[in-house]
Amino acid sequence: MGMQQDDKAIVAQLEQVIGRKLGKRAKYDEDGQLIKLDLSHLGLTLLPPELGSLSHLQVLSLHINQLTHVPIELGLLSNLQVLYLGVNQLTHVPIELAHLPHLQKLYLFNNQLTQVSIELGHFSNLQVLNLGDNQLTHVPVELGLLSHLQELFLNNNQLTHVPVELAHLSHLHTLDLGTNQLTQVLVELAHLSHLQKLYLHTNQLTQVPVELGQLSNLRELYLYNNQLTQVPVEFGYLSNLRMLDLRNNQLTQIPIELAHLSNLQEIYLENNPILTPPPEIVTQGTQAILTFLRELQLQSVRRYETKLILVGEGGTGKSSLLLSLRGEQFNTTLNTTHGIEVGTLSLPHPSQPQQTLLLNTWDFGGQHVYHATHQFFLTRRSLYLVVWNARLGVEQGRLHYWLDTIQALAPDSPILLVATHTDERTPDLNYQLYKDAYPQIVGAINVSNKEGTEVETLKAAIATHAASLPLVGQPWPTSWVEAEKALLARKEHHISAERYRRICAVRRIQARFAQGTLGSYLHDLGKILYFRDDYELSNLVVLKPNWVTKAISLVLEDKSVEKAHGILAHAELPRIWSVDETGTPYEPHLYAVFLRLMEKFDLSYQIGSDIPGQRATHSLVPQLLPHQPPAGLPGWPERPAQGHTHLQMVYRFDFVPAGIMSWFIVRTHRYTLDKHWREGVLLTYQQHDARVELNPMLREIRLVVWGVQPHNFFTILKDTLDLI
Repeated sequence: MGMQQDDKAIVAQLEQVIGRKLGKRAKYDEDGQLIKLDLSHLGLTLLPPELGSLSHLQVLSLHINQLTHVPIELGLLSNLQVLYLGVNQLTHVPIELAHLPHLQKLYLFNNQLTQVSIELGHFSNLQVLNLGDNQLTHVPVELGLLSHLQELFLNNNQLTHVPVELAHLSHLHTLDLGTNQLTQVLVELAHLSHLQKLYLHTNQLTQVPVELGQLSNLRELYLYNNQLTQVPVEFGYLSNLRMLDLRNNQLTQIPIELAHLSNLQEIYLENNPILTPPPEIVTQGTQAILTFLRELQLQSVRRYETKLILVGEGGTGKSSLLLSLRGEQFNTTLNTTHGIEVGTLSLPHPSQPQQTLLLNTWDFGGQHVYHATHQFFLTRRSLYLVVWNARLGVEQGRLHYWLDTIQALAPDSPILLVATHTDERTPDLNYQLYKDAYPQIVGAINVSNKEGTEVETLKAAIATHAASLPLVGQPWPTSWVEAEKALLARKEHHISAERYRRICAVRRIQARFAQGTLGSYLHDLGKILYFRDDYELSNLVVLKPNWVTKAISLVLEDKSVEKAHGILAHAELPRIWSVDETGTPYEPHLYAVFLRLMEKFDLSYQIGSDIPGQRATHSLVPQLLPHQPPAGLPGWPERPAQGHTHLQMVYRFDFVPAGIMSWFIVRTHRYTLDKHWREGVLLTYQQHDARVELNPMLREIRLVVWGVQPHNFFTILKDTLDLI
């Protein structure tokens, strides 16, 4: 009873000094001895020496105060096991603490420590030491004497190195060295056989030692925010690893040996210039990454394949150029390309003569009616040929328009300028002027399809720049290649999603997720059309993409729809989609699919039926609207009606994106007044009206909204335009 009175008396004295009751902050054992005391969050600047009399105290919390030092009497707390001193203003580790023989956990994080005294090595029973969030530039070798240490936190300091003696901490299971200035990792850390968590993030590491692969008990490894360019294949031996964070580095690939990590549940690769696995796989998350790596592990081949896109005005000779590149005879009767022609071109690899580059060629029709569809197929990671007719000149070739379009949609893709018909006229092009304006341009070559002049030079340039594209030469699982070959060998234009899955399953791609990943990747390469995330299209896999583009082109070229001011009557669909270019009839169930594709690409929208509950019977194709505005349109409201006001904004463009008004009209059709023309539209919403109009000559779009409170409608339309 005397001891209880002594402890309570001491607590009472503390309460007087502190100026408040401690209540539940003081915890006693069954014998009435004080074993836990919480003095945190009290704004303390000094500690009363009476604390040293609490000889049975086991846990003392002093964090989040304003302490600059602690009294020497703390060294008398002979039974103290846990001491919290974090978030104070201490500038050194109190030497007095070295006299605490039973101290197991010491928290000194978030102070102003600039150094740690060598006496720290006397804390022989210490299990947890947290020195994070200080200003340490080095730590003493004596840390290696803490033989019972299990957790060591040195994060958020200014360390440029750590002593090799840390490798002596044989019981360590958590080591945090994150957010320092380390340029290398000690090889000796591989001796920490019990280590489970290792934090090396936010340093200046360019590599990590392969010996870390010996940490067989490691569960979590944090390496994000460094400058790593590769991951050791030896990481494949980290059999217990569950989480690997590699974000924000300079990695282009990760080793397939990580597929051995059966316990790996999370891997993070964001913000790396990653090529293997392909970015499309990485964005789908951990399971997609691991599935891909495990497929590669079974068997893989390197793919030397990419996309070659030819754009330019109609009649420039793009199709003839492809014939020349393929070594085929010049054809004076070659028909003009309508829509998009998809084919292939094989060239020898510039640095690996035994290897062939396969280029999937996309020849875009240059006629204006097709320009709106270009934005959906002009993809990044492709090589572009901007083709112009030297006989007609640069202005006629509209080089700025095509270069601006590529720059907007594929800003990192290389571009070759190709002049044709050079047998008729010498090209007049200020190359440096274009190169300065469009850094993507990597060369200009003048050819004659008729005479074959400089075609070999162009081939060599194409091979050189295609070989340097991101995904060329990257590994693919053999099972994926086999499935791709099976799909492309089929004669049908399309198959069902169920048939696609069966084809994959036969080639050992059993997981639904892996099947979807392959389909999406083939879609991105332009091999197939696969819309697994669109409910209305998810059951259709198109094996011949140009078959769909030609079907859509039949609508865009239809004179009856154009005469009807862009109104497409669904009753006309059997006439428009009667047979394809091979004479094969279009199946009627595909009409809805084609319409949905046009809507997905913002080429049309369905007009609601006048009879409630019935399906739409018409669609509007804005690209076929008349150029002339409808008669009787209200003028721009320079003087709004009484009680009304108006807001307006003018967008000015360096170039007007193709199909921009068609796109806008489709996106805003819910507000339509059925008054629209090729370059403009009238809209209404909650008794407010708007007019949006493109002036191609001035390269600007004017948006005006008027009414009592036009701000809301104005914001809706402005946000829609801003999506451009």
